[in-house]
Amino acid sequence: MDYKEKTISYYNEHSEEFIAATSRLNMSYCYAMFEHYLKQGASILDLGCGSGRDCLYFRTRGYAVTGLDASVRMCEAAAALSNVPIFCMRFDEMKYEGEFDGIWACASLLHVSKEELPDLLRKISKALRPGGVLYVSFKSGRGECESNGRYFNYYLNELDLRTVFCMENGLRPLEYFKTRDVRNQRFGETWVNLICRKA
Repeated sequence: MDYKEKTISYYNEHSEEFIAATSRLNMSYCYAMFEHYLKQGASILDLGCGSGRDCLYFRTRGYAVTGLDASVRMCEAAAALSNVPIFCMRFDEMKYEGEFDGIWACASLLHVSKEELPDLLRKISKALRPGGVLYVSFKSGRGECESNGRYFNYYLNELDLRTVFCMENGLRPLEYFKTRDVRNQRFGETWVNLICRKA
């Protein structure tokens, strides 16, 4: 079983636990940073939608939302919670072309290997309309590892992120910021966040 299948299996097996821990988190600061670059009614792809928390938020704000996740259990939960179209597939399986004004990838691309991430970013860029924006977040750190059945990659700072999120992928970094983990038990952890625009 490769690292992708292991990670998907983890979320299928621990879906209830994960949803309980994340479905009510306050993401208002990151939402506001992303929405600053969107027009009312914009189309958004929630890439790695998990419980559907963010799909629901964006729908209530009047956006046209689509969710995508590789975990069957997460997709079931997201569809029930958010009442938006949810598609169950791996990120590398998507074939969108110019369909979205924004792509929200909150704590999801950290499960993609650093070797495979540039190719996926080209797919993401292709899925965006010209001028569309991408939001991503990663745990702050160095390297790659497997932890409790899940694969993680880490980026330490803005310079680290800019080596991957660059014009070679058709994406131009706009805004970088750090945030604290909003889960009480992990408040000491830091996340690095980046917003890019499709050239």
